[in-house]
Amino acid sequence: MSDFIHIKNLGKSQTLAAGTSYVSDPVDLRDISQKGDLSLLYTVGCSGTNATCGSAVFSYQVSNAFDGSYITPLNGTFGTCAVGAGGSDLIALPSVTSGFIKIVAAIGTNGAAVVSLHLNVR
Repeated sequence: MSDFIHIKNLGKSQTLAAGTSYVSDPVDLRDISQKGDLSLLYTVGCSGTNATCGSAVFSYQVSNAFDGSYITPLNGTFGTCAVGAGGSDLIALPSVTSGFIKIVAAIGTNGAAVVSLHLNVR
């Protein structure tokens, strides 16, 4: 079994208005997740000339079919980025035993944000 890490670009420089969410396209985990290790590398920045950006809350949705109904599990929220100048971080996701996953970035009501997301899968 390989220990390769697959990096999936889920959204680069997505500008999100205050109070909105970004939902990634589905990622098929069936062939690329050998160990079940998942992490999210995110960057949240300010939009336009704003000095501060809105907070971001990260969660995931799962389904057993690519075009099926996606649900957010009880432990589906896994990270936050506070209101301010933004930032970057790498967050480990809980173990996911589903065939397909989507990542959600929900922006708070304090301001817009520019979000980039990369899912790391091993």
